[in-house]
Amino acid sequence: PLSIAMTTCSSLLSFAFIAMNGAIYIPIVTSESADSDARLAIDWLALTLSVAAVLLGIMVGATIAYYHIVKLIKAMGVVGIVATLIILIWAFVSTGSSDAPLSDAPTSVVIAIICMNAIALSVSFGLALCAKLSRNAATSVAIEASNQNAPLAIAILLLSLDAGYERDLALNVPVLYLFSNV
Repeated sequence: PLSIAMTTCSSLLSFAFIAMNGAIYIPIVTSESADSDARLAIDWLALTLSVAAVLLGIMVGATIAYYHIVKLIKAMGVVGIVATLIILIWAFVSTGSSDAPLSDAPTSVVIAIICMNAIALSVSFGLALCAKLSRNAATSVAIEASNQNAPLAIAILLLSLDAGYERDLALNVPVLYLFSNV
């Protein structure tokens, strides 16, 4: 239930956070590159449909879990793992051969992402402990509040932004975020 609630909240908040992260990181990256006029253009309809698809998946998953259909739970788990792996492989390949490859990411962006990840893990774990959750629950909160959202961000960015330099720049953020979790 905790994981489902957190995924639902992060999906709903993704509108704000995608726009915020784009507003923060795209200017930083482009100020250090040749294409200093890059702007983040978000397809809000595609983003809305992406979030709606995630929420529909959450509702279907919650219904299956509520009725405890074991075979379906196992099948959905496998489908989820396969889908996540496909998204990650696609993102790694895409960002490696894109107009804005990961290897060209400015040091300031890499440091910002590592700091953001460390802060997200630390603050969410600390707040969960302050809320008197067990250490296991606090660890779940910390993981859900940071690591688990990168594949979702990648999927939403791929569906919401037009192919090109700006999307490639935006994709670098969750991919670097995944690397910093290792």
